[in-house]
Amino acid sequence: MRNMGNVVYHYCSMETFKAIIENKTIRFQDVMKSNDSMELRMIIPYIDEAFEKAITKRSSYLSKKYDSKDMAQLYSSMKNAFFYSGLEGENKLCNFFVSCYSFSADSLGQWRGYADDGKGVSIGFDRRQLDLLTQHDEESSFIRIHSGKVMYKVSEQKTCIDRIMEKLSEDLFNYDTAQRDNAYIRMLFFYAFVELYMIAIKSKSAFFKEENEWRMFFYYPSNSLDMRVLTDGSKLYEFDVKYISRSDELISAVDMTFKPDLIRSVILGPKNNSDTCDVNNYLKSNGFYCKVLKSSGSYR
Repeated sequence: MRNMGNVVYHYCSMETFKAIIENKTIRFQDVMKSNDSMELRMIIPYIDEAFEKAITKRSSYLSKKYDSKDMAQLYSSMKNAFFYSGLEGENKLCNFFVSCYSFSADSLGQWRGYADDGKGVSIGFDRRQLDLLTQHDEESSFIRIHSGKVMYKVSEQKTCIDRIMEKLSEDLFNYDTAQRDNAYIRMLFFYAFVELYMIAIKSKSAFFKEENEWRMFFYYPSNSLDMRVLTDGSKLYEFDVKYISRSDELISAVDMTFKPDLIRSVILGPKNNSDTCDVNNYLKSNGFYCKVLKSSGSYR
C-alpha cells in the first residue's frame, strides 16, 4: 500500500478503534508513560556536547558577563528538571502529551507491537488536516500543538540541538547583564530546554527506523491550569486531563475531538477476522465514510 505522505496511520486494538470512532477523539498521552519513554534521555550526551561547544565559542565574552559556576548550575538544574526528575514524576516544569502515527500503512512490526499482535487495525488520518491543528496565533497565550517526523539519524538530531544551543548562547551574549534579571536568564534556559525536549520527543534510535513514525505533541507548564488549545486561528478546543488505568498505574491523557472526514481509511490487521462489510456499516452508522481494506500480509 503506497503512501505519498498525506496519510498517517495509527495502529491500535479493536477496543481502542471502537473508542476512537464512537467518541470521535484522538488521544494524547503523557510522554513519560510511553513504551519508549527512556529514549527521551538518548540525546542528553548530544545536548551536553552542544552546550559546551556553544558556550566555548563565546567564552571570552560570556565569562565577563556571567559566573561560570552559576551558568553550569543553571544548565544542570534545567537538564535534571526536564530529563531526570520529570521521568520520575517529580518536580516537572512542563507536562508533555504525545499522539503517535506511522507513514507505513501495513507494517508487520507495527501490527505486532501496537495493534494487538495483528488483531487490530490501522486508521489512516489525513495528515494535511492534522497539520491544521498546529496552526497558532503568535499573539495568543494558548497552548500550541506541534508535529513532525521522527528523526532516526544522529546527525539530524545533533543539527537541531546545535541550532538551539547556538541560539541560547547568542541570547546570553546579547543580554544586558546590567539589568541583573536572573528570572529572564532562567527563562532563556527554560525555553531552550522546552525546544530540546521537543527534539527528544521526535528522536529515536535508528533501530526503530522501520516504524517510520510521525508525532503530534503539546506541552503546558506544570503550574498552568489553562488546557485550551488554539487550532485553526479561530476555534478553541477545551482539553481536560483524564486518567486511564494500565496495569499497575494511572496515566494522564488528553482527548481531542475531530470531524469524521479526518479519517481516510481503515485497514484490518492480518489476524483481524472482521468482515469488511460489517466494519464499513459500523463506520457509516457513526458518520464515517472511508475505505475499509484488509492487510496484504499473511501473519498467523
